[in-house]
This record gives sequence, C-alpha cells and structure tokens, in this order.
Amino acid sequence: MERILIVEDDFKTADAFVSIFKLTWPNAEIFTAQTGWEGIRLLEEYSPHIIILDIGLPDINGFEVISEIRHFTDIPIMVITARTDELDVVKALELGANDFISKPPRKMELIARIKALIRKKSVDDLSFGNINFDKIQRTIHINNSKVDLSVYESLLFEKLILAAPNTATYTQLTEHLWGEDNEENIKKLKVHIQYLRTKIEKSTGNSSVIINRSGLGYFLRNP
Repeated sequence: MERILIVEDDFKTADAFVSIFKLTWPNAEIFTAQTGWEGIRLLEEYSPHIIILDIGLPDINGFEVISEIRHFTDIPIMVITARTDELDVVKALELGANDFISKPPRKMELIARIKALIRKKSVDDLSFGNINFDKIQRTIHINNSKVDLSVYESLLFEKLILAAPNTATYTQLTEHLWGEDNEENIKKLKVHIQYLRTKIEKSTGNSSVIINRSGLGYFLRNP
C-alpha cells in the first residue's frame, strides 16, 4: 500500500488532494500536515512513498523543508505551486524536489505523475531488510541513517545487495569492479570494503553490516 504525505496549510487545497486520492486511488494511505515541522515529523514516523509539498507554510517554508528532508532521505517530493511561480519551481527543483503540480490539481495528471515518481524510485532503489540502496544518488539508508558512497563503493555495494542474503564472491566483486579477478584486485577490494565498513559504522554505529566469508567473499547482514 502506497503512503502519501501532503504538507499544505490551506485546508481547502489539502482536502482537494485527499478527495482526488480517495476517488482514484482508494488503497493509498494519506497523511496530512499543516506545517513544515509537522510534515518532517510525519515523514520520519510513517516513511511515506512520496511527499506533496506546498511552498508557503506558516512555520518554515517549503524550500527549508526540502533542505531538511534531503539531509536524511531522497524520498520523491512533488511541489504544489501556482501557475505564475516559475522561480519558486526552479528553486525547489534545484534544492532537490523531483516534480511540481499546479493548483488546482488535475486528477489524471496528478495521479500519473505521482505513480511515475514512485515507480522510478522503486527502480532506482534496492533493498535488503532495513538496508535501502539508491544507485542513482549513491546512498545507503539504514534505518534513519544515511551513508554517501563514492563511485567504486556504490558499484561494490550494488553487487553486495543484489547477492543478499547470499555471498558475493571475490571473483564476482573484482570482475564487477575492474573486469578481472586476480590477487592485486582482491587486495584493492579488501581496501574498499574496509573504507565502506568504516563509513557505515561512523554513520550508523553498526560494524557488522558487511561480513567476510573466509576464502569466498562478502555478504550483507540485516542490522
């Protein structure tokens, strides 16, 4: 079941969105917030699949909400805007919003855009238990902690999570990263694994996410 969070202080506009979802997407679970901080709290509590966000909020504005959210998640964000607010749209997209919709929303367009964002997110994401990997953003999310990865770390972690819960062998990992399995590349692999473990432990406090299977390779343990 998809979860949708609407952050909008105007009750009439919020109700219009809720009515559209109830009519066209009855299985979706809808949450609403009237302030930016309430929206962030609901995001952390319920982990919705997408946020519909107004810019003009009474406590912090939508730009600040986007900035706060992007510190810990890359959830899709759709900005609600008036047709004349082109500069607001540009600023929101630059801060990390994914799309925008004009007021008043058109039913079919709204649903199509939201489903497209959720679908794209699911394609870009790989999950194993409480571990979520975004290969486009090159980030790992473990519970509420975020880990930013380098290009090689991202390629490495992608192979590990695709293999989970099984072991990704030394051969599979070195060939994936460097195209060849040899002793030199295995040594480089171990260095990258150590860097990756250190990053994960620093962000999450967990030192046992990536486990070595002696003589074979590495596997992920769900924290």
